Amino acid sequence: MERNYAKTVILLLNSVPETIIRCLAGSGYTLRFEQSAVPAIKADALEDISLVLINSDNINNFNFYETASSILNIKKLPVIFVTSEFRDDLISKTENLLHFGYISAKAEEFIIKSAVENALKIHKSDLFQTGKYSSMDITPGINPDKHTAGDLLTNEEVLFQVFNIINDPVTIIQSDDGICLFVNRGFTDLIGLRRSEVVGHCFSDFRLWVDPSVRNIMTAAILEKGYIDSLESDFYCADGKIITILLSAKLINFKGKNCIITISRDITERKNYEEILKKQNDQYAVLTEEYGLLIKELEHVQHTLTESEEKYRTIVQNSHEIIFTVLQDGTFTYVSPGWTKLLGHDINEILSHNFREFIHEDDCNEFFNFLNSFSGTSDLHVKQGFNIEYRVYNSDDQLRWHHSALVPLYDDAGDVIYFVGNAIDFTDKKNAGDESAKLLAEKEILLKEVHHRIKNNMNIMTSLLSLQINSLDDPASVKALTDARNRLHSMSVLYEKLYRNDAFREMSVKAYLVPLINEIASNFECNTSVNLEVDIEDFSIEVKNLSYLGIILNEILTNIMKYAFPEKTDCSVEISLRRKDNLIIMEVSDNGIGLPDNFSLEHSSGFGFRLIEMLTKQFNGNFEVNGNNGTYIRLEFFLCISPNLPE
Repeated sequence: MERNYAKTVILLLNSVPETIIRCLAGSGYTLRFEQSAVPAIKADALEDISLVLINSDNINNFNFYETASSILNIKKLPVIFVTSEFRDDLISKTENLLHFGYISAKAEEFIIKSAVENALKIHKSDLFQTGKYSSMDITPGINPDKHTAGDLLTNEEVLFQVFNIINDPVTIIQSDDGICLFVNRGFTDLIGLRRSEVVGHCFSDFRLWVDPSVRNIMTAAILEKGYIDSLESDFYCADGKIITILLSAKLINFKGKNCIITISRDITERKNYEEILKKQNDQYAVLTEEYGLLIKELEHVQHTLTESEEKYRTIVQNSHEIIFTVLQDGTFTYVSPGWTKLLGHDINEILSHNFREFIHEDDCNEFFNFLNSFSGTSDLHVKQGFNIEYRVYNSDDQLRWHHSALVPLYDDAGDVIYFVGNAIDFTDKKNAGDESAKLLAEKEILLKEVHHRIKNNMNIMTSLLSLQINSLDDPASVKALTDARNRLHSMSVLYEKLYRNDAFREMSVKAYLVPLINEIASNFECNTSVNLEVDIEDFSIEVKNLSYLGIILNEILTNIMKYAFPEKTDCSVEISLRRKDNLIIMEVSDNGIGLPDNFSLEHSSGFGFRLIEMLTKQFNGNFEVNGNNGTYIRLEFFLCISPNLPE
C-alpha cells in the first residue's frame, strides 16, 4: 500500500542527482532545495524538515561536512550523504558525525526509498530518542568500506534493535558454511519462520530459493567484488507461497568471521501490478491493431464501393440472398429483388412497411430486442453487428426460416442511422436437420426394440433349456444343460440393462455385475448360507467386453456355489473388481474346501476353467488360480486392448 508522505519534508543540499529527486517526488515526499551552505542555514529554515540529503561530491566548493555539522548542532535530524563514489576520505571524514549512512548516486529506486524510510523510522524510535543510536550505515549493499561495516557490527544490541525496526528482511550468514547468525523481524514476518528455527541453522536447508542458480550467482558476485546490488529472485515462504524479492548483499566481518549481510524488499505486489499492466497493454495493443485493421478495411470497402457502384448494384440486384436496409424501428428503406425471388412479395409491398408485419409473432420480440440493443452502446462487438435466425411469412402465408447478419451504421454522434443486412433462406436445411433428428430418434427406438427382442428370445431359450433339463434323468446331461442355461442367463441380464439404458456402446460395470451376481447365487439352494461380499467400482466399459466379463464371472461363481461348500455352514465368497488406470483387476475368493492338490489349469478337464482361460487370453490378460485354504482367482486385463473375439 502506498504511504502518504505529503507532510514529510526532505531538505536537499548541493545539487542532489535528478534520479533521486524523481524517486522521492514520485513517492509523495515534499522536497525543499537549498544551495546555500554554512552559515546561511538558520534554525527557522529547519523547523519543518524531517530529513536532510546532502550531496558529498565536490560541487562548487560546497563544504558538506561543515554544513552537516551546522545542521546537527541546530537540530538532531537524520542526515544521509549522497555520493557518486565511496572514498576512504569520505568515510573517515564523516565517522564522527551522527549520520544515517550513504546512498549511491546510481542506487536503485527501492534502495533510495528503503534508506529514507528506515532513517525516518529509526529517528522516531526509542532507540534514537534514548541515545543508543550511533552513526552507522543502514542502507543495504551500498557501502563497500569494510572498516565502517565492522564498526557498525561491534554493538550487537544496537544492531539488532536497528534492524528489527526495519520492515525489510535482514539476514547475516557465515560465508564459509552458510550458518545463519541473525535474522530480523522483517525476515520472520515475510518468510513465516520463527527466529529460533533459522538462527544457528544452515541457510540452504530451508529451500528458500526457487531457482538455486540465482543464489550461486549472488555468492560468486559477492566473493568477486564484495557486494551485490538489486538482485531479483523468487523465494518460497513457509506456507509454500512464492514471492519476488529485490536483494542487496555485501561481505562483512562479524565477530571475526567473514559473513554476508543481506537486505531485501518484497516486490511481489509490484511485479503483479507490472504483469497486469503488461497484459493490459498487450490487450490494448491487440484491440488497437484489430480496430485499426477494421477501420482500414471499412475505408477500403467504402472507397471500392464509390468506384464500383454500378458493379455492386448489379451483384445486389442479382443475388439469390435478400439485401436490405432497415431503420431501428423496423421500417424497410431498401429491399433487393432477392426478396421477391425468395418470398414472392413485390418490392413496393415491402418498402416503408415494418419488418414486424412479416416476422412470426414468436420471433418478433427477439428480433426487435436485437435491433434496440445497438442504442447507446459502447461495446465494440455489438457495434460491429450480429447474427439472428427467425421465421418470416412468404406471399402465400407460408413460413420460411431465414438467417440474417446485420451491421449498424452510425452517425458522428454515435447514433444508429440504419442497419444493413442480408437474409439467407435455410428452410430446407432446417427441415433436413429436423428430419435427421427424427430418424435418429427412430433409430434409437429401433435399437431398443432389437435389444428387447434379443432379451425375450434369450428368455425363451432359457425356458426351453429348463424344460429339457426337467425331462432328463442323466446327471451329466442335466449339468451340461444347466451350465448352458446359466451362461445364457448372464447375457440376458446384460440385454435387460441395455434395454433400460440410453447408451448402447458402454455400460456401468457395477450396474450389470451386481444384479448378475445376485441372480447367479439365487439359483443354488445353499445361497442362504453363503455370505456374499461384493466390492465393484462404478465405471463403464464397452458392452461387448462387459458380456464376456459376465460369462467369466458366471463360470467362477457357479463353480464355487456348486463345489466349494459341500458341508460348511459359515460360508463366504468375496468378489472385487477395480480399475487401476487402464488395467481391470477382478479377484474372487472363498473359504471353501479349495481345489485338489494335483489341480492345474493346463490339465483341467472342466469346461468352465478352459472357457475362462480362453477368454482371458483373448483379452491379452492374466489368469491366476490358488486352491490352498479355499479358492483364490485373480484376473487382469487392459481396457485399451480390444479382445480378439468373434462379433
